[in-house]
Amino acid sequence: MEQATGSTGLVAPGRWHRGTWPAGGAVLIAEAAAAAAGLGTAALGGPHWAAATAALAVGAGALTRVRGTSGAEYAADRLRLRASGGAVVETAPYPGGGEIGVRRADRVLTTLVRLAPPAPQLVAMLRHEDPAVPVRLLADLLRHADTPAARIDLLLAGGRLPGEPPAPRMRYQQLLGPLHRWATTDVLVAVTIDPADCAAACARRGGGPSGELRVAALAARRTVDVLRAQGITALPLRPAEVAGIDPHPPAGSVPCDPEALTRGDLGAMFSGDAPGRAAISVRPGEAGGIRIGAWRTAVGTDEAGRRGDHEATGPAAALAALHVPLGGSGQILGSDATGGPVAARLHGRGVRTVWAAVADDPARQLVERAVATGARVLIVTGRPAMWQPLVNWVGSPRHLWISGWRYPQELAELAPADYTVTVLDGTAAGLTPGSVEPAGTVWRIEQAGISPVTEADVVLSQPLPGMLTVRTDGGAATLRLVA
Repeated sequence: MEQATGSTGLVAPGRWHRGTWPAGGAVLIAEAAAAAAGLGTAALGGPHWAAATAALAVGAGALTRVRGTSGAEYAADRLRLRASGGAVVETAPYPGGGEIGVRRADRVLTTLVRLAPPAPQLVAMLRHEDPAVPVRLLADLLRHADTPAARIDLLLAGGRLPGEPPAPRMRYQQLLGPLHRWATTDVLVAVTIDPADCAAACARRGGGPSGELRVAALAARRTVDVLRAQGITALPLRPAEVAGIDPHPPAGSVPCDPEALTRGDLGAMFSGDAPGRAAISVRPGEAGGIRIGAWRTAVGTDEAGRRGDHEATGPAAALAALHVPLGGSGQILGSDATGGPVAARLHGRGVRTVWAAVADDPARQLVERAVATGARVLIVTGRPAMWQPLVNWVGSPRHLWISGWRYPQELAELAPADYTVTVLDGTAAGLTPGSVEPAGTVWRIEQAGISPVTEADVVLSQPLPGMLTVRTDGGAATLRLVA
C-alpha cells in the first residue's frame, strides 16, 4: 500500500514496506542455510520432524533482524562488497576525443562525469535560488531511444564544516545553527547502462565488449551535452579518476526518508558537519515513471538505516521540485534585510581572486570562516602582529600560518604550495608581500576605503561600519555583518 505525502507528485511507499521485506539475496542465503540444516539433520539420522524443525529454526534465525540487520542480510552485504571489489576499470574512446574510464561490474557499465561549480555568487541560504543540478533533464536519459540508462546517480561529497581545526569549527557551527547547507560540494553524475537494454546500439558499434564500451562512452557524452545545454561545465573522468569510485551506497549508509523526497526536502542529505558523502539515485519506474532514492553517510551516533523500500515513485516531471546545489554555499558573509544568512564561495574550485577592502576585525573574520569551511590559509603581511592572535587561536600551522614564520619542527616540510588560499595583506599600501608565489585562491586585503585595482571574482568593501558590500559577476548586495 502506498501513500502520497507531498506536493511534488512523488509517492512514498507505505511504512510497512519500508522496513519489512529482506532483499532477494538475503532470502536466498536464508533458504540455503535452512536447506543445509535440514539435510544435515536428516543425514545424521534425525527424524523428518527434527529436520523440518532445524530448517525452520535456522531459516527464521537467519532472517531475524538485530539492530536493523539480519545474519542473512549481513552475509549478502559482504558478498555484494566482494563483488563490487571485483569491478574493473576499462578505457573507452570518447566521442569528443581522448579516452575516458568505464567501470564494469555486475554486467553493467558506469561512466562518471564531474560537474564544475558555478562562478562565485551570493547564496541566500534559506532559499533555493542558487544554481542546481538539472535532475529532471538528466532523468530523460533513462528513456533514451538509442542508449537508455539503467540508472542515474548524483554522487555528492562535502560538508557543512569541512575544516579541521576545532576552534573555528565550533564557532562557525554556532553561527550556522540548524541550516542544512554544505559549504563545499563536489558533484559527480554516474551514468550506468545495461548492455542487455542497449543490445542494438552495441551491435551497431561493433558488438562485444568494445561495442559496449563505445555505448557507455556515448551515454557519457549525452550526459555532458545535457549539462552544457544548461550552461554547466562538465567533463567525463579518466580511467585513473574512475578507479575507487562506487556509485552504490557504502556499508552503514543511511537512506533518506522517502516522505521527505515527496516534499522535495533534501535537508537530511546535507546535515553532516564533517566531510561526508550523499547520493540520489534515479531508476526507470512503471508506466514511464521513475523511482528515486537517496542516502548519506552516517553522522555521529546515526545507526544504519532500516532495510526495505526507501524509494519514492512518480512521474519524471516531479524531479523538477528537487533542488540539488551545483556547488557549495561557501561561508556566511552577513545577513540580508530579512535577517536571513547570505554566503558566497571565497575559495576552492572556480575562485581565483578575492579583493577585500575592510577593517581589521572583518578581515580576521573572513579568514577564520575560510578555515572553518576547509581552506588552508597562508598570510603574507607586513603587520604580523595584527594576525598573530588569530593564528595562535586556530592553533594549526597546517591550516593557518604567516609567511616568514618558522614552522614547528614536525611541520618543517610545509611549503606555500600546501595552502589553498594565499592572503596578500596590505600590498596596495606598499607593505612588502614577501617572496611567495601565491597558491590556489589569492585574497588581497586592504584597508577600508581603498578601491580595487585589479579584477576579482569577488569584491568586498565596507560602506559603513558593521556593513559589507559584496559584488560578484552574478550581482551585488549590502549585508549586515554577523558575529
